[in-house]
Amino acid sequence: IDTMISINVSCVTKLCRLYGAEMATNAATRYDKACGGMIMNISSVAGFFPAIPGAGVYAATKAYERHLSRALRVELSSRGVSVTCVMPGGTVQTNFASRSGMDDAFIWKVPMLTTTPEYVAGSAVRAMLNGDGEVIPGW
Repeated sequence: IDTMISINVSCVTKLCRLYGAEMATNAATRYDKACGGMIMNISSVAGFFPAIPGAGVYAATKAYERHLSRALRVELSSRGVSVTCVMPGGTVQTNFASRSGMDDAFIWKVPMLTTTPEYVAGSAVRAMLNGDGEVIPGW
């Protein structure tokens, strides 16, 4: 649990603070202040459902990432920095299910609820370049 909170909450917050401030400063010194940078945070659809049995802490940390991204988007947009939160569902062809102990979760049993890493990445980059605040690949 400590590692999950450290990675999904503390590290995301510290990196956004560090690089968001740097991007905003760089944008302020440019003649064209329209784009100081782009931040992409990877959350999960689990963040919409924080009462997932057996995955409550994971879901809560993903909800945090979503809300942090929303707040940073508002705070940094006037300073030329955009923030996109990517919230994929079940992503196959990864080790996530086994490493997280969620091999038997419902999402893996319904093919239409899963996507591939390539699809998630493509959707995420398109959303970021379009200036979208949030994207749920495959949904």
